[in-house]
Amino acid sequence: MQPVWLTKLYTAALAAVMCCQVYPVLASDDAADSPGYGIGISSDYISRGLRLNWGKPSLQASAELANPAGWYASLWATQISSKFYPNGSAEWDLFAGYRGTNDSVNYDIGIGAYFFPGVNYRRIVPEGTNPDKRYDTIEAIAGASYREFTLKLSYCLTDYYGYDGNTVPLSVWNSGVLGGVMPGKGTRGSAYLELNFNKSLRQDLMLVLHAGRQHVRNSVNLGYSDYKLGLTRSFNGGWSAAIAVTATGGAGIYDRFL
Repeated sequence: MQPVWLTKLYTAALAAVMCCQVYPVLASDDAADSPGYGIGISSDYISRGLRLNWGKPSLQASAELANPAGWYASLWATQISSKFYPNGSAEWDLFAGYRGTNDSVNYDIGIGAYFFPGVNYRRIVPEGTNPDKRYDTIEAIAGASYREFTLKLSYCLTDYYGYDGNTVPLSVWNSGVLGGVMPGKGTRGSAYLELNFNKSLRQDLMLVLHAGRQHVRNSVNLGYSDYKLGLTRSFNGGWSAAIAVTATGGAGIYDRFL
């Protein structure tokens, strides 16, 4: 979902990429408190518009436990590239919260915690020249859905993937853009706002539209927008396949970092 991008990005500002994904559901939620499982593979790990597995296929898996009262806990994991995450190979995301309905509006309130085992700023080459700080991040999440539309806000309760005035200082990046976090400041309170539109074109085919805006608190030129247009096809046996085009706007600072 959501890392520090201290290296060259294949997704530059306004550049579009194609992503394909195959994902089967391995268990159903027929019984109360029964778990659901899934495993799949994507042509790349794309999070908030940015390609984070260095253009290589990414194995992904999920599991969720929910009860009829609306409470749930879930786990999501994916492969990541050590070129984006120094000394990293996997991202583990944990979620817990409550889902409910008020009239015709569905809502979801919870917490998301994103862990990157072994990943630390001091691992960035040359090692030892950067602060000792992890990338792990916690967000408060609130979303509301009405018919085909979903509005969701993710708000950082910690520094945004370790960004602060020491780990990501103000400087001119290889892209030629000045940016970073202001001296002595942190990025707690950063937020990602997204609007999604999911429309059934037929029983087994879904149109997916997405627009998001990442705000990085106390920073210069680190915020950007992302967009997605996709189709998801479901098959017998719980399988699904998705294809999407994603793009970013205002993310030029992340281009050509190395």
